[in-house]
Amino acid sequence: MIYLSYFLIALGVLFLLFFPFIPVGGNYYRGLLLIYHKYDWSGNSPVWSPRIPMLEIVWWADPFTFRHFETGYAIDGRYVYTGQRIDNSDSKTFHAISSPDHSDKHFDRFYVDKNAVRWGEVRQVKFPRLGQPPENFDAETFAPLGAGFSRDKTGVYYHINIGGGSEKNYYQRYQQNVGGNQSADIVDAETFRIIEFSRNRCRAADKNFLYHAKTCCSRGVGRIEERGTLQIIKALGAEPFEDLGCDYYKTRRGVFYRDLQIYQADAETFQVLSVAERGYCLPYAKDKNYVYYEFQLMKDADPVSFQVVETPFHFSFDRKSRFSREMNFSEFSESRERDENKKFEEEFKKWKEIQSENSAK
Repeated sequence: MIYLSYFLIALGVLFLLFFPFIPVGGNYYRGLLLIYHKYDWSGNSPVWSPRIPMLEIVWWADPFTFRHFETGYAIDGRYVYTGQRIDNSDSKTFHAISSPDHSDKHFDRFYVDKNAVRWGEVRQVKFPRLGQPPENFDAETFAPLGAGFSRDKTGVYYHINIGGGSEKNYYQRYQQNVGGNQSADIVDAETFRIIEFSRNRCRAADKNFLYHAKTCCSRGVGRIEERGTLQIIKALGAEPFEDLGCDYYKTRRGVFYRDLQIYQADAETFQVLSVAERGYCLPYAKDKNYVYYEFQLMKDADPVSFQVVETPFHFSFDRKSRFSREMNFSEFSESRERDENKKFEEEFKKWKEIQSENSAK
């Protein structure tokens, strides 16, 4: 008799937990007192990982106000959920925005509440200035512009493959990477817009310039892989600019490498050290204080004695050190430093031979 009692109690508990088990969309199910989420578990085998359907309780979800939002998102009267609860989320201000160019509304879709901006299910942060830590977007003024670009009240940003850390919500199984977005310093934020976007070409414009974007970001149309994607094609307004070569520009606001402002640069003495004469361009530059590779300051380089080895290997040197791109050879491992020095000697010899030939002409 006692076993029958235990069985009936267990049956009653199961009834309370699962009945009526109604699907509410997006792999979410409603019981009488609890919400459930179905997901596929896969093993870690590199050979074969079976996908096994699993069911989990969505902890502390309110079953009376819980509803599916779209894709993997759900909300109740307090929080937003992607399987489990997103900490510090706000369902009352949660909404979706599509970028103007979206071909797949579930891919080019942003989800915003008062605390965060997400692209798909990945929280997005911005790098408002090189060398500074990432910040959250201003959710009230955030607007996607298409092709991986977005805007808030502080400026225009583009999605890059450099992340902004990771996000761990208490009830979720895994940490999620946070997406990074770099500030496009050169643009006029209020008038910036994408004017052409295809698999082969991406162009943008503001009141001052027409831009070519080296890479754009959307489904099947590449990704913005690095900082610095916008190149000036021509001026559209009265803003003067000087093309210094190798994607360096000078405007009334200062010196830029592509769309990134080099805040340390002294505009009056800034000069580019390489030009694209032989089919390649080595983006080295200097002023009276510093040497630069692209937008990066080469802290150990001496601007007085610095020289570029003009071969395609991006080598340079000064009176104390040798460099590969922005890196000092002394920062390499012993084996790599040995290999780089060997390559340097070969390229230095070629460069000297080219200089001798040019002098003889």
